Amino acid sequence: MDFARKVVKALEVPHTHEEGVPSGLQFVSSDDLLPVPIEERTWTAFSYVAFWGSTVISVPTLVAHFLLTV
Repeated sequence: MDFARKVVKALEVPHTHEEGVPSGLQFVSSDDLLPVPIEERTWTAFSYVAFWGSTVISVPTLVAHFLLTV
């Protein structure tokens, strides 16, 4: 049992208490999850269209299309 506690302690991720965030949501507070500030955003309209196109025209979509049209 002591070994299991050591493993759990080694895998624990430290976190800090932030003001204004309910204690139940502390685990989802991360810099990676925060929106990017407007001055640091680099996506253009073309980026959004290209991303949308890459999700629409994908292998599973094409397979489904060909299976439904045959």
